[in-house]
Amino acid sequence: MKKKFNADFGAKDAPVNPRDYFVPDFGKDHDIIATQAHIKQSEKALTHEWKPTKSGGFWDMPTAESAKAYNSSLLQTEAEVESDPINSSAGLTQYLHPEAKAGHPMDYKVANFGQDHEVKDSISNEKIASKLVGHKWDWKENKARDIVQYETRPLDVDIQSSLKNLKSQEGIHGIWELPPSNVQIESDISVQDDPICSSAGCTQFKHPEVPTHPMDYFVPHFGKDIDIKGAQDDIKAAEKIVGKKWDWKKKPDGPPRGYFVPDFGVDEDIKNVGEAIASEESNLGHKWAPTQDANGFWNVPEAADNSSYGYNTGQYINNSGLVQVDAETETVK
Repeated sequence: MKKKFNADFGAKDAPVNPRDYFVPDFGKDHDIIATQAHIKQSEKALTHEWKPTKSGGFWDMPTAESAKAYNSSLLQTEAEVESDPINSSAGLTQYLHPEAKAGHPMDYKVANFGQDHEVKDSISNEKIASKLVGHKWDWKENKARDIVQYETRPLDVDIQSSLKNLKSQEGIHGIWELPPSNVQIESDISVQDDPICSSAGCTQFKHPEVPTHPMDYFVPHFGKDIDIKGAQDDIKAAEKIVGKKWDWKKKPDGPPRGYFVPDFGVDEDIKNVGEAIASEESNLGHKWAPTQDANGFWNVPEAADNSSYGYNTGQYINNSGLVQVDAETETVK
């Protein structure tokens, strides 16, 4: 692209983390020390010095097949692996699963009633439109855009090492051919994926927006739709048969809602009930306390809920908890 990438991602204007601060040196990392010790032990055991070489700024790491003592004949290949004894090298040709019957009719005869009327109407309308605008509708195939190829050199050191190892193994065992099911094809790759974008998204060098379909084109007027005309003709025929015209009326609005309601205070009936309850509570020395449950319903205490309530005819329990019958009750004259 011949363009220098010098974006700072807003670090100068709005730094989000400390930079250029002092970092103390605590010495060599213990993993590096352990790795170097292991290399020396292996070199001593094998009487061979491991010497990585640097090429083009990248390090080439010697691998097993780089050594003269490497013997590929000791490797087990796929041809030496025992196969399934019930199948031959040609594949599975016996003990096949029976083909299941289809759950629906197949391969039946379909009658040809000619071209669909909607297709015929579309073809006829296209000819009329072409004649009205004086232009023939020329169909053209939209060609796919060329995919941008980005420069990926120099390759990552791990990729270089993998390619080198692959080439070495192919020289010993032959070309490595991947099964088609393990190969990624172009249809699996998003053509909108741009490797120059960061994890925050693509904010520079955006792909141009391409319309996916024609827009803002001239649309000819072919008159009222045949379905609407048919429906209107059917209404007229039905009105003539029943002798009554279908009178369309707008649905009336519902009752008024959300209007202002003045507050005239507590209703007189409610006030009277409240005073009567207070009077009875004073006479009986007992407070009437309805309770509200978790569902919002009120449980109202009734006579049967009181401990003085009795079911036997002619008797009741007085305030002292004693049963009295009518004969013991003094009649007030």
